Amino acid sequence: MNLNDTDNNKDLHCSFLPVEGTTDTMIIEPRGIINTYNVVPFKEQLDLLVKRGYINLVFDLTDIDYISAVGVGLFIQLLSKTRKSGGDIILTNLQNSVIDVFNLPGFSGFFTISSDIESALNGFSKDV
Repeated sequence: MNLNDTDNNKDLHCSFLPVEGTTDTMIIEPRGIINTYNVVPFKEQLDLLVKRGYINLVFDLTDIDYISAVGVGLFIQLLSKTRKSGGDIILTNLQNSVIDVFNLPGFSGFFTISSDIESALNGFSKDV
């Protein structure tokens, strides 16, 4: 599953990788920036994943250079949806500029932040 390269999301590309051996866990690898102009199609893709039963989401943010406050809002909304369904979101490989945006409104405490994908996936298995 990939976001298409349209005018509204030309600065964001994304790969979705189901985790083998699970039916509810997905690694999401966005690349580029998350801002007002591309957050809606990104949100639509993520909502579809949750609707399909993917409620444990690992976001590998290695290649996210910038995220706006609207992007942080998207993650907060998604966190609420996944937790209501018994899942969670784990963020991993955040660049300093992205960590700073999450820290500004004080929302970083809501999220589990992991050092790498393997640790993030282990975090889900401990909850089971």
